[in-house]
This record gives sequence, structure tokens and C-alpha cells, in this order.
Amino acid sequence: MEPTGIKVLDEILMGGLPRPSAVGIIGRINSGKSWMAKQIAINLLQRDFR
Repeated sequence: MEPTGIKVLDEILMGGLPRPSAVGIIGRINSGKSWMAKQIAINLLQRDFR
């Protein structure tokens, strides 16, 4: 599992995203999809994820 860095999301996902995986984020307009995707990307890059 690869933690997303978003505590509540990691709890829901029971530790993070499985590796390897492809993830889609869906939701209504202005629900925070892009923000969440950016936060996950930033958090993974800060941990030198490859």
C-alpha cells in the first residue's frame, strides 16, 4: 500500500492505494477532485515515489 498523505482517505482505503494500480477520481463539479489528485501527487512526490 502507498499512503496518499490524506489521513481520512488513507483510513477509508485501509492504508492507501495498492501498488501497482490505476486510480480514477469521480465526483460532482466543484467537489474537490482536482485538489485531491494534486494533493496525492504532491504527497507522493515529496516521499520520492516512483
